[in-house]
Amino acid sequence: MRILTRITISAVVAILSVVPSAGAASNISQAALAKCTKVGSVRVVKTINQKCTKVGKTLQWVNSKKSTSEATPTSANEPSVTALPASGSECATQGDQKVFTGGKMECRKISTGKLQWFKLSDSPAPPTQATGNVDSSQCQIADQRVNRTQPYAVGFPRSQEDTKTSGNLHLVLVAVDFADVAGTEEEFVNAQKQIDRFNEFLAFESGGKLTATWEFSKTWARMPRPSTGYPIVFGNSSGDDQFMNDMISVTDSRTNYSSNDFTFILIPKNAKEFPSLEGFYSNYQTSEGRIQKYHAAGKFFYQSDTTYKVRELWSGWLHEMGHTFGLAGHAPFGSALSIMENQDSLSKTFSAWDKFLLNWMPSNGIYCIPASTLTTVDVQLVPMQRLTSGFRSVMIPISSTKILIVESHRAEGFGDRLSKGTYGVTTYVVDTTLDNDRSGENIGQAKTRYASLVITPTASTRGFSDAQFDRPSSSGITDSLMLQGESVSYAGITISLVKTGDYDTVRISK
Repeated sequence: MRILTRITISAVVAILSVVPSAGAASNISQAALAKCTKVGSVRVVKTINQKCTKVGKTLQWVNSKKSTSEATPTSANEPSVTALPASGSECATQGDQKVFTGGKMECRKISTGKLQWFKLSDSPAPPTQATGNVDSSQCQIADQRVNRTQPYAVGFPRSQEDTKTSGNLHLVLVAVDFADVAGTEEEFVNAQKQIDRFNEFLAFESGGKLTATWEFSKTWARMPRPSTGYPIVFGNSSGDDQFMNDMISVTDSRTNYSSNDFTFILIPKNAKEFPSLEGFYSNYQTSEGRIQKYHAAGKFFYQSDTTYKVRELWSGWLHEMGHTFGLAGHAPFGSALSIMENQDSLSKTFSAWDKFLLNWMPSNGIYCIPASTLTTVDVQLVPMQRLTSGFRSVMIPISSTKILIVESHRAEGFGDRLSKGTYGVTTYVVDTTLDNDRSGENIGQAKTRYASLVITPTASTRGFSDAQFDRPSSSGITDSLMLQGESVSYAGITISLVKTGDYDTVRISK
């Protein structure tokens, strides 16, 4: 559905009300209409404050009030702007930005708790490529679990793959509602946005190796029972059987289920008591064949939640599908930086280890260096949220069953739920003798996890507030990101974040 936007007369009046009179600043009226790129950015032109504002469908510099600061010209062909703060000088609020042509200054926190300005480029040059690494195949630590509580891999090779990770997926989204909870047309608009975001994620993470074709009729099919009429209980298939058989009976004539790889079921958002349900090994038959796997987002996604606030369907779909790619997921616990650790993570990217397992890591994406040959090396890391070519992770095999992993993160791209100014590297160790035993999660602690965070000893004294991460219980993320000037040590190896900016430079030493 295409939504057309009109600027009303009142909107035009509101826009004009912030433009100074011709007598005050007629010589910059054209500058006020110049396009900008980031909402909320500010600048000064000829002593007039301007703010980047959405006007109709475009972003434009809009005049606000006269500035008392002196303006400094950047070039003869550009409007004057305020003098920029010096790199490394103190700033007041994490995430504050000063925009200039070709980049910005950003306020970030460093190890001492001090806030300082960092100069960033809109188009960073490719990072310097460190040398001395070995072929990434030497970092493919084998899965060596003896007793397995779940079938999906913690090491190489992926032991079970129920959904292909290359080629094209045929995905189905069917919409069903109930007599007591009717669906709306607006929900189809949102569902299409979820599909688009899903496809964007696949293209970004797989590098184009995996695509998806969707079957989505955008019509509600009425179920024969009310939303409360299905006794769906985890571990008991009888409720699933009733729901799935009813769902197929009301959708089969309007839906093409042939060769489906995964079927997602859209439930009205007002069905807040309808349980979520999923099945990775289903045998439900349609006129075009069997439904391979299914997932319906119910109250888990729609109920009010003070921790995650707004859950998104697309990341829930991808998290569950990620398991069927063969990924154990749910580790390293508490980082909030991986879609497989939690579908509601603040950064919804695959971890470096998961991406490596999927064979989706770029050919030059891993700096692999065995602990036995390590001395000291500095490596610039491309954030996991960015497409730039270069090393995304340092991986250090410690033994035949353990590997130490370092990766960089930013509040951009699929990390846009991170607060402004968030940056840094996270370090974790993968032990492929351990399974991901989640049987204790209902009391807040899984019995074992194959991946564990390695955190800095000063993490709890940095002075972060929970609100900065838009999540009341954020101890995991405040501990997991290492800032400039911090170090961690594990098994005699020290990892230090020595410099940040467009990229993070880590020093690995032994």
